[in-house]
Amino acid sequence: MMYFFNFNLVQSSIKKIIEGKVSSDVLEQLTHLDKSFDPRPWPYEVWMKPSGHEAIFILSEGLEILGLAVFRLSFEEGLAHLLKFLIIPDRRREGLGELVLSKAMEILKGRKLDKVYLEVEKGNPAFFLYQKLGLKKIHEIVDFYGPDRPGLVMMSGH
Repeated sequence: MMYFFNFNLVQSSIKKIIEGKVSSDVLEQLTHLDKSFDPRPWPYEVWMKPSGHEAIFILSEGLEILGLAVFRLSFEEGLAHLLKFLIIPDRRREGLGELVLSKAMEILKGRKLDKVYLEVEKGNPAFFLYQKLGLKKIHEIVDFYGPDRPGLVMMSGH
């Protein structure tokens, strides 16, 4: 089951999109955004049919999608794993990443998903955003992103 939430900057609103009501246009935009900025994009079919419980938080301004955060949810463990997070490059450094992640974490916490974890490449500036949001480095994984590209595992609520 996939849950979609849209944070619209123009309307200053958060809207839950009922499963099955997400337009193919939105899914195509997500696929395009993912392919443009993620070195490991998901194919369109994955956006259409998730493999588990996912929550997708879309950040938009009017009809334009500015970013997204995708979490895999484990209700049994009260855990949300951040799988994908991106803000389009020309809108970075405006606080939009902090906005979408903090709102997403608030919504997840309201659904008894108190712990968030993620992996981030060592040296990625997003590390500091994650720290600001209360995540702490719990360990480092050698070559997680490829040879000589370690990953840091971060977690909140532990």
